[in-house]
Formats: sequence, C-alpha cells, structure tokens
Amino acid sequence: MKQLLYLLLLILLMTLNSFGCSKVGRAEEKDTETDTNPGADGDSDSDSDTDSDTDTDTDADTDTDGDSDSDSDTDSDTDTDTDGDGDSDTDSDADTDADTDTDTDADSDSDSDTDSDSDADADTDADSDTDTENITNPCPTGEHAECYANGIWCFADDEPVSSLSLCNVGLGEECVQLSPVAAECMCLPDHYRGCYGGDVWSYNSCDELESRVIDCVGDQQCSDLDSENITCIDCNFFWTGDNCAVCDGYGILPEDCTCPSNEFIPLYAEDSCWTCPLGTSINVDTRVCEGTPSEYQISESIDVCPEGTHIPTFADFARVFGGELFWISAEGDPVWESSSCEDDAGCSLYFPEQSGVQEIWTSEPCSVDGSNGNYTLDFQTGAQECETVAENSHHIICMFDQ
Repeated sequence: MKQLLYLLLLILLMTLNSFGCSKVGRAEEKDTETDTNPGADGDSDSDSDTDSDTDTDTDADTDTDGDSDSDSDTDSDTDTDTDGDGDSDTDSDADTDADTDTDTDADSDSDSDTDSDSDADADTDADSDTDTENITNPCPTGEHAECYANGIWCFADDEPVSSLSLCNVGLGEECVQLSPVAAECMCLPDHYRGCYGGDVWSYNSCDELESRVIDCVGDQQCSDLDSENITCIDCNFFWTGDNCAVCDGYGILPEDCTCPSNEFIPLYAEDSCWTCPLGTSINVDTRVCEGTPSEYQISESIDVCPEGTHIPTFADFARVFGGELFWISAEGDPVWESSSCEDDAGCSLYFPEQSGVQEIWTSEPCSVDGSNGNYTLDFQTGAQECETVAENSHHIICMFDQ
C-alpha cells in the first residue's frame, strides 16, 4: 500500500515539474523572468548568467571560462592548457612533448630521434650515419682503451693491463685516442707536403697522396728542395718537372737547357740558341751543321725564320762570338770588332769553313746614296757590307728569342 502511495506522489511531482518548465519556457520566449533565485538572470540557478549551471559564464558547463568544454581554460578542448590541441602540453601540436613538431620526442625537428637535426640518426650532424656507433670500448668491463707504447692497451684505472694491438710505426701509423674509452691506429692526415705532377700535394703519415694544396700554373713547377717551404717556382729556359730538374729542351752540358730542342745550337756566352744556316740541319751526334745553305733576298728574310726566332743584330753576333760591341765609323758605318769565325772557338765549332756559310743577313738597316738596305756579315772574316741591291741573296741564321 505504501509503495502505491509513493508511486502516485512521484507521478504528481513529475506532472508539476513538467507544468513549471513549460511556463518557464514561455516566459523566456517573452523575455520575462519568473524565477525566484537571487541571481539577476532568467534561469533557475544562483549565478548571474543565463545558462542553467552554477558558474558565471554563458556556456552550459560548470567551469568559469567562455568555451563549451568542462575545463577552466579558454580553448575548446578538454585539457587544461591554453592551446588548441587535445594534449596536455603547452605547444600547438597534437603530441605529448613540449616542442612544436609532430613527433613524440623532445627535440625541435620532425624526425623520431632525440637530436635536433633533420636526419633519422642519433648524432648531431646532418648526415644519415651514427658517428659514434663504432666507437666502442674494446676492453673488458671496468677497463678502457688508451694509447700506450706505440699501440693500444687496456687500462684499469691508470695502469696498463694488456696490449690490444701495436701500430705499424714503420708504415707511419700512430695511435689516436678517439674517446675516453677507445683508441685506433691510423695514418695521420695532412702530415707533410711534397711534389706530385708538378703541383704541391699533401701526404698523410703513411706517405699516401691526399689532395692538391697548391696548383702551379704556367711555367711554374713544384720545388721541394727546401723541406720547410714546398712551393711553386719559375723554371728558366726549358727546364720543367719537379724542382725544374727535367730538361724538356736541349743543352750540351747536363746543367744546361737553353734550347727548345737538339736542332738548335747552344751558344753559352749569352745562353742563346741559334739555328744552322737555313737549308742545312745539325748532326745531333757531331753537332755540326750539314748540307748546302739556302740563299734569300732581304725581302724574303722577313718571315723566313721559324716561329720564336729572329735574324740577329750586330750586337747579337758580338755578344755571342766574344767580340766587342759594334761602333760607328767616321763614315757612319757600324763596325763589328771580332775575330773571324775561324778564329772564334764557338763559331768555328758550329760553323766550320767547309760548311759553306759566307755572307749572312743581319737585321741592321743601312743606307747608301739614298738606297736602303741591310748589313751583311761575312761569317768567316767578320767583314760587313751595306747591301742595297734587292736582288742579291745571302744566307740566313736565326737566333732564338729569349
């Protein structure tokens, strides 16, 4: 009987409640309040907002912020931080670490390792290898490796215990401490400098070629005569190779290399080189010009000498054959004071009388009675003559340009 009474009472209360809510809804539509609570709003709670919860904001949750979630921050998620993601850290990504990337580690890059670079390994450089992974302690527990007595030893505290390996000192290896617990025998890089291929190169301690240090340009060659200053030097004449020690031309004596090839005649008074009279050639064994010299008019002599050579002046002849420099006679003619080729050691060696060389052209201009020409030189007697007849022909010897 009591249960029936309780049931009827419950139905009555629900009916009254439904009737009251309907009136409140109609009152809100008419913008009027019929509540009797102490708040100044139109709802049935005791706060000052218009929602039905007990906080002072205008949303339907029980916290005091203005969003629609149940926490006390100002974002729309359910965590207690002020960012817009759903985790409990203070950054703007959706993971649980304190950085702004999308992985779950504590560094600032977007890979899954714990370093701050953008590769996937655990070292701090930007390559994809792990630099320290091969540096391991090769010794038993409680010991570590150190360089000792030209090799690698295991140490316990500060005392050597056992030898792991010996460095090949004869080859050039040296022990290098890689870490507090590991060491390695290796060839030291850039150990010294040396010449290779005409340039200055670096070598490691095992005498292995590494890299070019100085590029010798033009006629320069590497010189290592001074071990403290391996550098590039300029080679004289036709010397080449390391230390300018290779003659790429010709010289009668080992220390000479004044001519571009053995087809030239080295005359040492001025380190100059001459050709045989054009039309003849030198016998490379006897060093004597052989054959019958050709004759040329002065107009033909301009371009007849090989490239890099020229028709000599009186001064050229005087310097090479030991004569005095030419002087001007009272008549205005130059005079070359020299012995004949037959009496001159250098001249007679290369141009003996039987070679058939007589008068040769010089590049000295001259003039007789208004007629222009060039001086000729009798190679055997030293006599000079101003040749103005264009049709006359003489021999030509060319001198290498130094």
